[in-house]
Amino acid sequence: MTAKYLKVELIGGLCNKLFCFFSAVDIAIKNGYVLVEPEFGWKVKVNMSQVWNVDKLRSGLPELKWCSLAEFKTVEVMMNADKVLYKSGAELWAYSEDILKGQRATRILKRNEDVCCRVLAVLEPATCVMDAFKGVHADGYVVGVHFRTESDWQAYSVRKQRRMPVNEHCWTSNEDICKMVIGEFGIGCELYIVSGEHGTEICDILANDGVKCEYNYKTELEYEQNAAMHWYLCCRAGGGFVGLSRSTFSNLICLRRELDRVDGGCWIYNYWSDGEKKIHRRVDAGLQPEAYNSITQVTNII
Repeated sequence: MTAKYLKVELIGGLCNKLFCFFSAVDIAIKNGYVLVEPEFGWKVKVNMSQVWNVDKLRSGLPELKWCSLAEFKTVEVMMNADKVLYKSGAELWAYSEDILKGQRATRILKRNEDVCCRVLAVLEPATCVMDAFKGVHADGYVVGVHFRTESDWQAYSVRKQRRMPVNEHCWTSNEDICKMVIGEFGIGCELYIVSGEHGTEICDILANDGVKCEYNYKTELEYEQNAAMHWYLCCRAGGGFVGLSRSTFSNLICLRRELDRVDGGCWIYNYWSDGEKKIHRRVDAGLQPEAYNSITQVTNII
């Protein structure tokens, strides 16, 4: 019997695409479909294998049937239409949200069963990305900080803030984030900065306070290739990670760190109890998007 192929669309930013990808993997494995390599890329389409290490991914999920995009294009013209199943990004996102709804309610993740855990546990940037960042690391006592302060997020936050729970702030300025991080980790901390728009500006703010920091963006790489490496570096940062609970990027960093049992903990800057601007320690392994839940509802990984 001829294999049936699953061709998918991934939507949103880097980690929204990953949630869609989790759905695609789950659907492919459960139905025995051959998953066609999807595309990533924010400004330019990039094959997944140019962003993530697909060989390592496949070795961690041996039951996943896989077809590179190049291989698929050579057989597609000879294939009957009924042999290809298409899933839109909207369908995959809804599928993911249904799974997350149950996980958030039980506050349990299964390390060896849940697809999100299995994929994340072996996820690392593609070799071409790692080579471009050769010599850059965030091990030791470095604290990774995700500054979600891009102009698109600020515009989104204006609308979202009207429905925010008490004490939660969807958007926080670069200056306030810097002050909160210094307030928790001290002036002598060493930071690795992740930002889609303001990296150099943020480093200037921190340098004025005498804080050592590093920011890297490789212009020869596509935007999401850079983001994949930024994500990976924050997953490994030995001093801790600071982000926000409303970001899929921050949340998947927290989950990967919990899976790897990385020291330093995860923190958020988008919850100000009684107006006090300070970061709070997460206990949810990145599962809860609502800020208060992320610092009060413990997730168990079994």
